[in-house]
Amino acid sequence: VTTKDPLNVIERYRWLLYFENANLKIITDMVRDEDGVVNFSAGVDLVEKLVRDYQYNFEILISCGDVKNAQQKCDSRQLKGRFSITNYDDKVEQFLNFK
Repeated sequence: VTTKDPLNVIERYRWLLYFENANLKIITDMVRDEDGVVNFSAGVDLVEKLVRDYQYNFEILISCGDVKNAQQKCDSRQLKGRFSITNYDDKVEQFLNFK
């Protein structure tokens, strides 16, 4: 629902990040209404926090309408990690089904 929600879960179960075979996956929308304000870079914000603050090294998928814009936002923050960006529903489904 918000960017804070998955971060709270990761904080609570941080020990899972140390298992290479945990096969955790996170999917996020690019745009979210957070506390009554539309955050147009919510997906990138989440990726940035996970990668930089938690050294999260599992897969993350950003689902959005404008892949080019999302990629530019990631590039401008110099984000590196195991994340991808899509605007295709079938890619989201494959990701959720671990394919």
